[in-house]
Amino acid sequence: MTPEIVDPEYTYIFFEIFFKYNPTGTITSAGGLASAVKQVLTNYNATELNNFDGVFRHSNLLSRIDNANPAILNSVARVKVYKNIRITSSSLDSHSASFDFQLDGELTQTQSMISTSAIVIGGKRTFLE
Repeated sequence: MTPEIVDPEYTYIFFEIFFKYNPTGTITSAGGLASAVKQVLTNYNATELNNFDGVFRHSNLLSRIDNANPAILNSVARVKVYKNIRITSSSLDSHSASFDFQLDGELTQTQSMISTSAIVIGGKRTFLE
């Protein structure tokens, strides 16, 4: 056996969080509740995701948000992921990215499940979908 050291491949998670709250159930402002939710995300990242064997658990995150303040009635999270991948013109035909989970969507849908920032190929801005 010969060990091989390879660079890690990171998957980044982006959240859009929506929550409903009862304004009569707290003296905290909407901005204060939003700050509490941001703190939950920061703590969740530090304790659950930023570890070698960290795993994202959707229900666990929502539960923590719901428990951030008694006035929060429920929450919804739109979860998006991205990877930073360097694509060159020589690797364009052979490059792939694995997210190690199923993408949400159908092969017949008209809207793309993936997108990229601009890639300049032959002097033209190109986007992959």
